Amino acid sequence: MKAIVRTQPGPPSVLRLDPSYPKPAPKAGHIIIRVNAIGLNRAELRSRNGDPPAKPEFTSDDLYTETPPAILGEECVGIADDNGGSEVIRKGDTVAAYFCGIGKAFDGAYAEYTRVPARYVFTLSTTLPWGLLGAIPSTFMTAYGSLFRALHIRPHDSVLVHGGTSSVGTAAIMLAKLEGCKVAATTRQKSKVDSLRQIGAKAVLIDGGDESLSKQLKAHETFKDGVDHVLELVGPDRIADAWACAKPFATVCITGVLTKVWALDKWSPAEGIETGKKLTTYQSARDLNSESLGEGMAKLVKDVEDGKIDVKGGIGLTLNGLESIIKGHEEMEADRVTGKIVIVLD
Repeated sequence: MKAIVRTQPGPPSVLRLDPSYPKPAPKAGHIIIRVNAIGLNRAELRSRNGDPPAKPEFTSDDLYTETPPAILGEECVGIADDNGGSEVIRKGDTVAAYFCGIGKAFDGAYAEYTRVPARYVFTLSTTLPWGLLGAIPSTFMTAYGSLFRALHIRPHDSVLVHGGTSSVGTAAIMLAKLEGCKVAATTRQKSKVDSLRQIGAKAVLIDGGDESLSKQLKAHETFKDGVDHVLELVGPDRIADAWACAKPFATVCITGVLTKVWALDKWSPAEGIETGKKLTTYQSARDLNSESLGEGMAKLVKDVEDGKIDVKGGIGLTLNGLESIIKGHEEMEADRVTGKIVIVLD
């Protein structure tokens, strides 16, 4: 089969097309997926560079490894080519998989075929085109989990998405708006302000500008007292900014690590968290062990089909063919794209 292989740690150029990589063999309890679309994730930049991952990026500690496989790629949608004896998934079913070890613990989605443990494969009843379906699994499920399973947002709540132009950020803006929330978002680039407003951000703050995020936020009448929830996608090293934007009794959820900073050396919860304010996390890979996630995935797909969620508005770039993964890495690393990058296979 054709596959994009990481030849060594380094820039996008270390990714090369291998026209004859061995196709994964059938294995009991595993699904072989014929890959039709791939969603790119920033964690794959770290894997390509050789940066060590964190344990929460794996479904369990026993899968943890600092050495990525030859084939990266942590999510895909496609067709079940072999069902590994599954009584639930049939050959020919439309399926999705993400953050379950593919591209981290074993060969991933940058290939014509990939093999995934059956327990982490979602079956999808949909006629959505691959280019749209490929944007949903990790991006929208991470946003969904952060907002509804960690922050527990409700209609009329106020939400700040710190890291709004990331793929999860754009998805979170859309989902929070659909829920009836008032949404603020951040970007480092003034050129991306309009695109965030178009997908539902009522206020857009410039991160790294002359004024602090909290001052910019509270200059808006809607957010003059702060927000009920902060979705922190930039990293735990920006937690002080999140607290400053949060109302008393608000909740901050750390989901992303765009800064690549996983831990703080000198930080004490007793000193760093104000009375009444709450801190939580959303760990997408660990949450895959929850049996209720399938309902969330099905609801998201249905909302897209019904026109309630404009997935197309959350896609920043669609490319065709395995080799375009290299260009996708270049665009993502240069931060030239707002939203998800989707690769549709020929």
